[in-house]
Amino acid sequence: MVDENETNSEKEAVMINTGDTEEKVDPIIRDGVTAVVLAAYSVGHFANDLCASMWFIYLSYYLLNVV
Repeated sequence: MVDENETNSEKEAVMINTGDTEEKVDPIIRDGVTAVVLAAYSVGHFANDLCASMWFIYLSYYLLNVV
């Protein structure tokens, strides 16, 4: 059984005191991962997968047709 207090506290934004002001921070980005960092990380993973697949395709072509 799920406690209602736990589910409500997870949905609430976290208040962070940054000097003179307090900011509401979404719990999903509390660890410092902003949308820009997440997008860059995703693009990097996509580029890495694309590069690896191209190397595997080239290697299989090379091994089958050249060697």
